[in-house]
Amino acid sequence: MVPSACKLFTGIDDPRVVGRITHSLAEILFAALCATLCGFGCCDGYAQFARAKVDFLRRYLPYEQGFRIKRRAYG
Repeated sequence: MVPSACKLFTGIDDPRVVGRITHSLAEILFAALCATLCGFGCCDGYAQFARAKVDFLRRYLPYEQGFRIKRRAYG
């Protein structure tokens, strides 16, 4: 199932501005899916999951940039 999910995500067009992104859309969606399946339900939870499980995630997609430990302030 995991490799087919990765293929599905890599086929989605990414509307973001090239040069202003760190991770591919497929990397973001795959990490969010895995985090959701593990019970995380918000962006901070997704980031926490991705940092903790980067070795697992790299089995399927490169995640060459790793994951920064940076909290953004909203509002």
